[in-house]
Amino acid sequence: MIDPGSATIIAAGITASATIVTIIVRKTPKKPDAAQKMGTAVRKSMDENFGFSAEAIHSKAEVLNLDGDVKVTRGCRGIKLKPGFMMAHIPAVKVFVSTPGGSIKNGPNLITHKEFPKDISLVTSRKTATECIYQIQIPTILTSNEPPLDYEVETEFSKAVLMSRDAVDKAYTNDLFKRDYFSVDAEFPMDDVEIEITFPEGLAVTTFGTVFLLHSETLEDSEFQRVKKGFERTNRGARFKIHRPTVGFRYAIYWSMPK
Repeated sequence: MIDPGSATIIAAGITASATIVTIIVRKTPKKPDAAQKMGTAVRKSMDENFGFSAEAIHSKAEVLNLDGDVKVTRGCRGIKLKPGFMMAHIPAVKVFVSTPGGSIKNGPNLITHKEFPKDISLVTSRKTATECIYQIQIPTILTSNEPPLDYEVETEFSKAVLMSRDAVDKAYTNDLFKRDYFSVDAEFPMDDVEIEITFPEGLAVTTFGTVFLLHSETLEDSEFQRVKKGFERTNRGARFKIHRPTVGFRYAIYWSMPK
């Protein structure tokens, strides 16, 4: 399993038309159930009480070879503070690999950031062979007067993906969830999350989307039902787009390897 960014306080559409006919069917709106009301209330509370939010988080994993080496690029777009809040750094992010035999090969490294009126840098606070905690720091205080902040961080992993079904079955016999997966944790308010994974050309991998409770492998089917339309298989992997992800959930792509 690869998680490209869980934070401590806090991990495509084409429209073409020639003639458009619009049909409006008027229906009696369904009365929202208790779970829907609770979800709406929680999201509103989170938005109001966090000091910042992001327009989007995108995280892409490229499985580079049959050894299971992976390059992960995690980008944040439109990080903006709420009026009255100030920060000296973006809250700490933890990247880690828990696949048996996996390790961090290189990074995390700040690779790009949109032009910003203040310097930003990536500072590592703790790093082991399998996990790293880092922060994006701003030399002077970040305030709500600054424009939205965009940046990307790249991390390379060694043997982060098990490349056969037999290896997966053996490694995860006693695990709650018995597949490798690539995930993003929703730990602060954001408008959209996009997760993508690609595999080497010609590898017959079957991909799926799912949702866990935060920091766990406990499946959360009701949230998956809400967002499952955003999952799509691609020629070499999958993409999972989540609009208005709910703080407190882990969104993931998992897969079944050929034998």
